[in-house]
Amino acid sequence: MPEDHADQPDEAAATSEHLFPYSLAATAGFADAFGYLKLHGLLTAHITGNLAFMAVGLAQGSPHILMKFLALPLFMAGVSLGTIIVTGLGRHSRLSLVWSLLMEAGLLLLCLFAGSVLPPCRFTDDLTGCCVGTLLIMSMALQNAIMRLPLKRLPSTTAMTTNITEATVQWTHWVIGFGRQLSPEDKRKLFGRARTFGTTVGFFGLGGVAGGLAAVRAGYLGLLAPTAVLALLATRAAFVHREPERAAEVTRGR
Repeated sequence: MPEDHADQPDEAAATSEHLFPYSLAATAGFADAFGYLKLHGLLTAHITGNLAFMAVGLAQGSPHILMKFLALPLFMAGVSLGTIIVTGLGRHSRLSLVWSLLMEAGLLLLCLFAGSVLPPCRFTDDLTGCCVGTLLIMSMALQNAIMRLPLKRLPSTTAMTTNITEATVQWTHWVIGFGRQLSPEDKRKLFGRARTFGTTVGFFGLGGVAGGLAAVRAGYLGLLAPTAVLALLATRAAFVHREPERAAEVTRGR
C-alpha cells in the first residue's frame, strides 16, 4: 500500500511535550490496576504477569485460573486484530492513529457498560470477569499495536521493565561515557532519552494509582477518565501537524 507522506503523524502528529507516551502509559497503568482490583487479580496491561499468577494458582490448587491462562492468547488475538486495523487504515497515516485511539476508547466504554449491567465479579472466571477482562485485554492489545506501528519510535507504554532498562542504559552511558569523550550535545540527548523513558514509567505508576482509586471509589464509571484521555489524544492527533523530521528529533530526546 503506498504511503501518503503528506499526511504522516508517525510519532510527530502528536508527540509535542511527549504527550502521547506519558498519557498512554497512564492509561495502561490505570487499566492494569483497575482490572486487578475489579477482576480479582487479572492483569490487563502486563499480560505476562498472569502466567506467574496462573502458575501460583495451579500450585495452590485454585480452580480460578481460566482467564489468567486465556489472557495471553486473547492479547495476541487483539494485537493481530489491531495490526490488521492499523495497517488497513494506512500504517503511517494520521487516520490510522486517530481511529485506533478512538477504537481503544470505545473498548473501554464497552467495559464500562458490561461492568455496569453484569453482576459484580465474584471471581476472575465468572461471566463478568470473562467479559470485562476480555474487553480490557483487547483495549491494551490495541494500544500495543499502536505503539508498534504508527508510534513505533516512542517508549513502550505497557512494558515498564523495558523502559526501566532503557533509561538505565542511557543514564549509564551519560555518566560513564565508556572511554568516549561525550560532547554537550551527546550528553543532552542521552539525558533526554533517559528522562523520557523514566518519566513514562512514572506516568504508568500515576495511572495505576488513579486506576486503583477509581476501582475502589467510582467503580466502572471510573473508566470514563482514560476514555476521555484517549479521545483527547485522538483529537490532538487529528489536528496537530508536524514535520516527520522534527518528530524524529523529539523521540530521540529533544
